[in-house]
Amino acid sequence: MIKLIKQLVCFALTACIAGNTFSQCGTFPPSGLVTVSNPNTVINGYFPGESSAVAGANTLTVGAADSRGGITSINAGDLIMVIQMQGADINSDNDSKYGSGSTTDNGKGYITNTNLIAGKYEYNVVQSVLNLGLVQIITLQYPLVNNFYTRAFNLGTTQSFQAVVIPKYHDVTINSGASVTCPAWNGTTGGVVAITASNLVTNNGEINVAGKGFRGGGGKQFGGTGLGLTISTRLVNLMGGQLAVERMG
Repeated sequence: MIKLIKQLVCFALTACIAGNTFSQCGTFPPSGLVTVSNPNTVINGYFPGESSAVAGANTLTVGAADSRGGITSINAGDLIMVIQMQGADINSDNDSKYGSGSTTDNGKGYITNTNLIAGKYEYNVVQSVLNLGLVQIITLQYPLVNNFYTRAFNLGTTQSFQAVVIPKYHDVTINSGASVTCPAWNGTTGGVVAITASNLVTNNGEINVAGKGFRGGGGKQFGGTGLGLTISTRLVNLMGGQLAVERMG
């Protein structure tokens, strides 16, 4: 499984078990089996965050659905994952402190401080949706636990989040030869697979999102004489892949 989700990819597998209901999961079907039979099946819906939302708020403003998603509308009762996709500061000095601000982090590309918010996520249930055309205002059933930020690159380091719609299953089976995947991260949406079931998830195939998560940098080594004072490193550090298996309830 780790081989399939390496290199800056996010995948979450959640079992919501509490008599078919749980606060952050909503109501699940009491029975029934959903079977994934085809390769590269996209089951989630993806909606870009349009404005920042603070902890304690019960509304979320998102844009139009990513047409590459398996779900292209968001409705009352939907289970969603709100996830901060971008959010970190970087030291841009052209010396050995580039990236982390430290000379001992081997070129780690971010500063560890209170602005390091990328990767935070939580679950919630949609109470209602107000469609205003280009944006949709989602009223949530529960107040947000975390802050979620959006900020354009010209105003500082980029910050962005998305809302991922998660279908609610009782039982779900991925057949041999079949696979669940996601659209590649495009700068606003994608890069995440989230599956949830109130009873049983059976994976006889693959959950494969290799290379589709947040776009990391690629390294290439050249020979020859370097000119100027630019600092670089050829140490490759493949960080960021995440497999989260959680039981909610």
